[in-house]
Amino acid sequence: MKFKDLIKGFSKPKTVLNFEENPARTFPDWLKQEMKIRGYTPFEMAYQTKLDAAVIVELLNGKQLPDKDTSLAIARAFRFHPDYVLRVAGILPPITPTKEKLIYCIKNLPDDEIESVIAFIKQRQGSRTEKL
Repeated sequence: MKFKDLIKGFSKPKTVLNFEENPARTFPDWLKQEMKIRGYTPFEMAYQTKLDAAVIVELLNGKQLPDKDTSLAIARAFRFHPDYVLRVAGILPPITPTKEKLIYCIKNLPDDEIESVIAFIKQRQGSRTEKL
């Protein structure tokens, strides 16, 4: 199965994780909020992710950090794009909302149009450095 097939049907997150606005925000806080939105108990979350309930409780209590497989299971359960949950978990580096929007837009373009976008960006970067 191709990666594109795996991510079909994922929804945009209903919450925005912005560590600049709320630096104390942690993975357990985010997980609790997303579970609350859906009305999931730890047992329901375990069922949805096919993870052991003890793992969910440890994640909620901050005693365990999610690994890649756990993050992907959570992404599937919440129908979020895997990259989003991997970023929330700290597995992938953070990204600004603007850059995330750009990546999302580029993913939907054919390769020849992506090359045009890259050429445009390089041109803009060149004109900016000439002004300095």
